[in-house]
Amino acid sequence: MPRDPLPDVSTYARAVHRRELWPHQVEAAESGAFITVVAAARRTGKTALSEVVAEFTALSNRGCRVLVLSATQDAARRVTESIGHRLNSNPLTRGAVLDDHATRVRLRNGSEIVSLPASQRQVRGYGAGVLLVILDEAGFMPSEMWAAASYTALDERASGSRILMLGTPWGGPEHFFRRAFEAGRDADPDHSSHQWTHEVNPLLDAAYLARQRDRVSPAEYAAEVLGEWSDAVGALFPRALLDRQTADVELPAFGELKLAARPIVGVDWGVSFDRSAAAVIYRLPGLAALNPGHEGRPVFTIVPHVWPRSTPLSDVVADVARVDLRARFRYVSTEASGVGAMPSQEVVATIRRHHVRPRTFNVVATTSAKKTAGYGTLLALLERGQLVLPRDPDLLRQLAGLRFEQGERGFTRIEAESAIVHDDVADAAMLATLPYTSRGGRVKCGLAPLADPTRALDDAPAPDLDVPIVETGGGLRLLAHPPLQSVYGVEVSLPDGVEVLPPGQRARRERAAPSPTILAARAAIREALAEE
Repeated sequence: MPRDPLPDVSTYARAVHRRELWPHQVEAAESGAFITVVAAARRTGKTALSEVVAEFTALSNRGCRVLVLSATQDAARRVTESIGHRLNSNPLTRGAVLDDHATRVRLRNGSEIVSLPASQRQVRGYGAGVLLVILDEAGFMPSEMWAAASYTALDERASGSRILMLGTPWGGPEHFFRRAFEAGRDADPDHSSHQWTHEVNPLLDAAYLARQRDRVSPAEYAAEVLGEWSDAVGALFPRALLDRQTADVELPAFGELKLAARPIVGVDWGVSFDRSAAAVIYRLPGLAALNPGHEGRPVFTIVPHVWPRSTPLSDVVADVARVDLRARFRYVSTEASGVGAMPSQEVVATIRRHHVRPRTFNVVATTSAKKTAGYGTLLALLERGQLVLPRDPDLLRQLAGLRFEQGERGFTRIEAESAIVHDDVADAAMLATLPYTSRGGRVKCGLAPLADPTRALDDAPAPDLDVPIVETGGGLRLLAHPPLQSVYGVEVSLPDGVEVLPPGQRARRERAAPSPTILAARAAIREALAEE
């Protein structure tokens, strides 16, 4: 593939990004391995490295492709927008950009940088011309992504293609991110592993972070400060429980929610350091057909959304009301404490002006008792296998980082492990459990009776969709692109662009599916061909 005469990556970063790459970034950027793995603490330069390497590769090789895979759709868009803005704003590279869109930057040399969410289906079809595949926050990506990404990069191996995996340490011993990191540490010739602790960033207060060892849990300190894998101990939501209830489901983005299913939305308001966040709870229909013996147990899932820091509260109100016009929330639960008082009033008033279908509003003055009840409901649903979590980094990281303390007179406090860690989307999920104070003075959660199997709420039959089946870590089977059901009712929203199969066709397909032995043989053949 033809190359353009560009300087080395360090000189490019100095000229276009107007900053010097740190030695640890240069080491990873110039790694000659096919697979470069970076397990990094917070604020150590992961995002800067991925953008520099993506731009440098695309500008250095005419007619090539660079794929940037992110854990969520919003994260994918942010990467492309950042790259497009930087190239267009610098006089040295402004003329190199032909056009840029939400998820694609096309250059005049014929190259393009494409950002995609972690969807195996979307990655398929790429291969020819792909010289770089970047997996951002790889620990939060489904394991199936590794096969798709690796074979995509393999097509141009002779032309020097490579894979760059980065992220905060997350995932069990069998996850591909952790296995790839260990392979590099074991001197595998195809892997190069790099561990970035807080010490690699000279701008961080090393003394303060050293004192953090005594202030936060060992799990947080290991992952966020040392860049090491660790299993949380004593957390409100143990990582083993989160792993058991997490599945590689692809849910619609907050702005793409639609009728007919009517969910719960919880909204947590934030200013300055805090961010505003929403959590939308739907029911998953028809799981009994995929999981014999699961009859009568309603199962829910969460669609999380986080607004960028410093987003005006009026913009958040407008966004929530706009999505309500499409999704018709059945329950709207908002935080009214502190800065949330005004936007809660505004969002209720705006939605009421729609005058379409009834809604129940739950304006929450957050107290310790309500917080305990809400998070207790989420914990109970997870322990009973009635809540499926998407592999969303913000949601999983924040739930794993929550801890509780039992104080004097039975007082319970639930909060993030440290003041520098967000809990916005976790609190939005807590609000979506509908905590309230009953007339008798007791704190209850409106989601609890909706999840009670003895109430026998109608379960909508799941349509036969042409999508693969995935499993939670605990073995619950569900569709990778699941239909979504109202939390109180049988209305169902189907995923966009998914074909409905004739009745019984999925069962016939599964009966005709190759045996595990055949699948293992095919995988071995593919590996042998790749080695050749």
